[in-house]
Amino acid sequence: MRLPTRIRAALGSLLLLVLFLAAWQLATLPGHDARSGDPEYAALLGARKSGLPAPAQIAEAAWAQLKSPFHDGGMNDKGIAIQLAWSLGRVLLGFALAALVAVPLGFFVGTSPVVHRALNPYVQLLKPISPLAWMPLALYTIKDSSVSSVFVISICSLWPMLLNTAHGVASVKREWLVVGGTGIGYFVWNEWNNLSLANVIFALLIIGLMGMLLDLGFATLGKLVAYQE
Repeated sequence: MRLPTRIRAALGSLLLLVLFLAAWQLATLPGHDARSGDPEYAALLGARKSGLPAPAQIAEAAWAQLKSPFHDGGMNDKGIAIQLAWSLGRVLLGFALAALVAVPLGFFVGTSPVVHRALNPYVQLLKPISPLAWMPLALYTIKDSSVSSVFVISICSLWPMLLNTAHGVASVKREWLVVGGTGIGYFVWNEWNNLSLANVIFALLIIGLMGMLLDLGFATLGKLVAYQE
C-alpha cells in the first residue's frame, strides 16, 4: 500500500530531524583522551570537549526557561515571557509609528505624481540602508537602547509601507473614485480630508454597529436554515 504524499513528506522531515540530532550529538562528544585521562593534560594535548552544547542540554535549558516564564529577579534576571513581551512591544510600537507616517504620506504620494517624483530619489537613497547601519547612529544621538530599537524598527518599516501604500493608491482607477462618490467609505474619506475628526469617529462607530447587526442577522439566518437532527 502506497502512503499518501503528505504522510511520506512528514516521515521524510522526521527522518531528517533525527539524522540532524544524531549528528549534533556526535559532534558534541568529547575525544578519547578527554574521557580517560587527566582533563588538564587532555586540554594541553588539544583533546578538549566541544564548546557546542548537546541537544539534551538545549532541552534542559529550554525547560528551565519555560517552567518559570514570568520570573522577575531584577534587571538582568527576567523570564523568557517578560523578555518576549518587551521585544514584541518595541516591534509593535515601531510598526505603529511607521504606519502613522507611511500610510498618510503614501496616500499623498500615490495621488500626486509631482510629490512622487520629488520624494522618490530620497526614498531610493534611504531604503537600502541596513538596520545595522542605523543602530550606531541611533545609539549615538538618542543614547537610549530601547528608544533606539524602536527608531530602527520604525525607519526600516517606513519604506516598505510607504512604497506599498503609494503603489496601491496609484493603481486605483480614477473611474472607480468617481463611481465611489457616495457611501460610508467616501464619507469617511471626505470628512478626513475636511479634518472633521468627530464625523470620522461617528462614521466608524456606524460601520462597527452595522457590522455587528449584520453578523447577528446572518447568525440568526444560519440557525434557521441549519439542519436540526
